[in-house]
Amino acid sequence: MGNRSEGGTGTWGVVRACLAAAMLCGPAGIASAAGAKGSERQDAYAWFNRFCIEQFSVEAEPLVYEFAGRDLKEVKGGTWVHPSRSSACVAWETNLPARTHVEYGPTAAYGRATAPSERPFHIHVHYLRGLDAGREYSYRLVSVDDRGRQLVSARRTFRTGVAAGAIEVPGALAGPPYRLTAPGATYVLTRDLSTPGTALEIAGKGITLDLDAHTVTFACDVRGDPRYSNGIAAGKDPNARVPEVIAGVRVLNGTVVQGTCAAVEAHKSSFGANPLFLSLKDAEIAGVTVEYHAPQSWGAALWNPVGRLDVHHNVLLDRGTRIANRHGSAVRALGISQKQRGPNAFRFHHNLVKRTRQNGLSTAHEIDHNEVCVDSWSTNSFAIQPNSVPDIEAGRVHHNRVVATGFNPYALGWAHKKLKVHDNLVRMVGLDLSQRWGERWGDVNMCEGFRVTNYGKGGQVRDDLEYWHNLIVLKGRQGCELRGTGFFSDETITNLVFHDNVVKVEALDEKTIIAECIAAHGHPAKADTALPVYYRDNTLISNICHVRFGDRYGRGSNHQLIGCRFVRTGRNPQYHTFVVDGLYWCRRNVVQDCQFGPGTAYNDVFWRRTSSTSFYDVKWTLELRAPTGTPVTIRDAGGDEEFSGRVGADGVLRAVLMQCRIRPPKGFRNSRPFTGCTEKPRTPHTVEVGAAGTKVTARITMDRKRVLALMSGQLKELPAETRRFP
Repeated sequence: MGNRSEGGTGTWGVVRACLAAAMLCGPAGIASAAGAKGSERQDAYAWFNRFCIEQFSVEAEPLVYEFAGRDLKEVKGGTWVHPSRSSACVAWETNLPARTHVEYGPTAAYGRATAPSERPFHIHVHYLRGLDAGREYSYRLVSVDDRGRQLVSARRTFRTGVAAGAIEVPGALAGPPYRLTAPGATYVLTRDLSTPGTALEIAGKGITLDLDAHTVTFACDVRGDPRYSNGIAAGKDPNARVPEVIAGVRVLNGTVVQGTCAAVEAHKSSFGANPLFLSLKDAEIAGVTVEYHAPQSWGAALWNPVGRLDVHHNVLLDRGTRIANRHGSAVRALGISQKQRGPNAFRFHHNLVKRTRQNGLSTAHEIDHNEVCVDSWSTNSFAIQPNSVPDIEAGRVHHNRVVATGFNPYALGWAHKKLKVHDNLVRMVGLDLSQRWGERWGDVNMCEGFRVTNYGKGGQVRDDLEYWHNLIVLKGRQGCELRGTGFFSDETITNLVFHDNVVKVEALDEKTIIAECIAAHGHPAKADTALPVYYRDNTLISNICHVRFGDRYGRGSNHQLIGCRFVRTGRNPQYHTFVVDGLYWCRRNVVQDCQFGPGTAYNDVFWRRTSSTSFYDVKWTLELRAPTGTPVTIRDAGGDEEFSGRVGADGVLRAVLMQCRIRPPKGFRNSRPFTGCTEKPRTPHTVEVGAAGTKVTARITMDRKRVLALMSGQLKELPAETRRFP
């Protein structure tokens, strides 16, 4: 029997392929899967394309309009145009997903149009072919959103042409492979290519390769080692096991397709058989579409790059379903194999990953304005993986759009140091697709937005990870699991802050019960020592659970929810605001200054699987206004001193005081679930203001945010401000 994760060979492999096709396309898919792998690949993308159209319509999730705006717009800074000799690549970004095409022609009457996109996207890349060299063309961008509203740009123009002295490919070059060696030259492809192995090798400094909207199909009949058969390879010696970088290369405007042959179908290494295998310094890759399907392929492999990389307005389409090994290099759309130390100067922006069976984009210091679509076929399928190297600043991940489904997709992985994540949109739909991958431990049929994990016993350093202005929407059925965020707490995780985000998680049937906006993860052994993870001023929306303190993956302590808003949707009878889970204990978690909407409550808790020693605290902020330097002492209901300090220079003192501690109810046993709780009250509080002889005392119940002011020798309560959420 073959590798279980790949499907194997012989009769069992055909059976697995038939089952997969039936799952993807219904009974009609069985014949195609048994007939040919090429048909199976087409079925995989066809199913995913239909799924995205049906499940990720903006009309199905109004929060997207609040996040991106109701009017369809062309996003400033997202447009790129590259004219070649007989073609042009035109690309742009819209704030809402749209089906698009380009109208173009030699006059303002246009007369021609590109094919419309197969589904609505945010990133749009179109090829205008069949143009005359040296001629001006008019064009306009046409975008149509989910509501049928059309956005048509004003007339724009470009002129076709290439650099003087451009070298034609194939022209007089020997090959394939066609070797490009002239330093500083521009090479222009003059026709489509189909080659048995590698198609093009770039081995000269400062070379521009303009594909002129042609298609290169490589590895159609590999006779040797597939590791040395790539679509476009670049390096001082592109055939070397680890090629040395070459500087100043540009690859533009065309399509590279991985061919089909026995060697490619059997290739199980991420090294080789890649549409792009480039070892570069100070380079640009733009307007390139790649398609691939082999068991361990990368769409674009950037091998040990240095200097600046600008990778933008590319399209990557993974048609495969098999994965030889999910670990290590695994399967990626666009990735970097990097040896250099220190922050990199790589930017991935305005790229469209139409589908990836595992991983999307990784490692660049700035990853922004991309669209990544994940159809997960294995554990740990990440749309975006930041640069994660000890002591190295990770960079920024912002303004990306992610949609995902499948066995185990994540929108975003973690980093070691200084990761800034903002203004991203994540939408996921979970299903029972457990037949896609052989593992039955860990996260099966689980979708998660943002993740930070410390493996084993913990101790890995994560510092200064900040997330803000993101929208995460997860929905699921058929018993899948959903986590908006899954952050670990640890002694070595510092300054992890998730603030001003919106997270929405909804279960769509009765079988789906393990779903929450926030999953508080960690290690039981660190329950009393883990540093805080902060969730500030977020809006949490759910019909099943807002916060789960611990689950079977991690049991988190010292997760602090501050100023968050809880919104319940629907009337799911299995709903609880909080769930405490994970079999072991979860302690020192805090719920502070939160707004609880109808149907939610600070003490609505379900103890699913946990220790009787688990608890969380409910706290509120008391703001006290008095002259600078005034001493303040606050005692809880039992007379114990909870706070002591002096009013600051601004005349304001803020003290966070405990309303109660929430514990399991009496009679709780670890082995069976309980609802309800035992509240240990710590309020009313006694507030003492002033020194001996001038002391003023007030008694106040801290069951909400409150404000006291020292006025005319008395403490008077004033209205507390309530944050207005958008």
